[in-house]
Amino acid sequence: MAMNHDDSNEPRADWAMTAVLAFLGECGTDPEDAIGDLVCNLGHLADRFGIDGAAQIERGLRAYRVEHVECPPVTVAPERIKELEQPRDGWIGRALDAAHEQYLTDKKAED
Repeated sequence: MAMNHDDSNEPRADWAMTAVLAFLGECGTDPEDAIGDLVCNLGHLADRFGIDGAAQIERGLRAYRVEHVECPPVTVAPERIKELEQPRDGWIGRALDAAHEQYLTDKKAED
């Protein structure tokens, strides 16, 4: 069941950010085009498994329209705000910097 309360969109945006950052780490697409490119590639993935990719993208767009409410932009989780204050062009650049820092921290903890 789709919810249309803005609080429920906070975790949705966080999940999507995780996917976009992973996608950027793999493909090297222009960060400003990452969301659209990821949606396109999800269609290709669906096609690979015999699922109608275009139908899934259209289904996702319908769900977004139901869940979208007029509200301030979705915020990043409080514990990540400091990481995103680094000077970079565009939101995705700041998010990519934060993801890279997290990667370095995780890598250091593993060693």
